[in-house]
Order: sequence, then structure tokens, then C-alpha cells
Amino acid sequence: MNYLWPKPGLDKPQPKLSYVKLFKPWGWVVGTGVYTDDIETKVLKIVSELEQKVNLAAGEMKSEIEGTK
Repeated sequence: MNYLWPKPGLDKPQPKLSYVKLFKPWGWVVGTGVYTDDIETKVLKIVSELEQKVNLAAGEMKSEIEGTK
């Protein structure tokens, strides 16, 4: 389920994704959730690091190709 929820340190509620499940034998509802902005921040960091590695590798390949001409 997606909804807005207060996030510590921020003034406005933030988007959150949660999952809940009923544990019938005890009559409990167990749930967990994550703020989606945390996921977006992590994904952007990974993409940036990957782009840097690809650019470095491409530069090295270009140097090798130019060195063999």
C-alpha cells in the first residue's frame, strides 16, 4: 500500500510503501514499510557510480584503441 507518512526530520509527510499481513493464529497484523525517497536516493547514487565506472572504462578503451593505430 502507498501512502504519505510523517518522516523524522522533515516538515511534510513523505511517500511510503508498506506491506501488511494477518497472522491468523494470533490475530496479529504484522507490517513493514519504507520511505520511497530513501530508495530513490540510493538508486540515484548507484546509477551515478555506475555512470562514472562506464565513463572511465570507455576512456581506457578509447586510449587503447588510439594507441594501436
